[in-house]
Amino acid sequence: MNDERDPMIESLFKDAEKELDGDVFTERVIAGVNRRHRRIVGVRIAIILALVVVELMTTEPIQNTVGAATQLLSTQLLDLGEGWFSTLFGPLNSVLGIVGLLLIGMQALYRRVTH
Repeated sequence: MNDERDPMIESLFKDAEKELDGDVFTERVIAGVNRRHRRIVGVRIAIILALVVVELMTTEPIQNTVGAATQLLSTQLLDLGEGWFSTLFGPLNSVLGIVGLLLIGMQALYRRVTH
């Protein structure tokens, strides 16, 4: 067994025995968290205000675009007639149904690849 002690390790143990002022550290951490929280809230408010201004400036064009998109996405692909077949596959018989299925498939593929 070796009785020699490493001075570097000895100094680390001495440093570990020192009392640290935890209150000052805690106050600094809390102040930093509060500053970050205020900044995040401020940025969110600025984004919301900017979106409101943009929406007010472009209300009519946005309504026209949404109307056209709604018409396009609700377009039926096939004439299914009436009955249970139409009721069962009606939601999938549109452009939006196909887009929805593609999005679900892409999400499933992403989960398989990443996990």
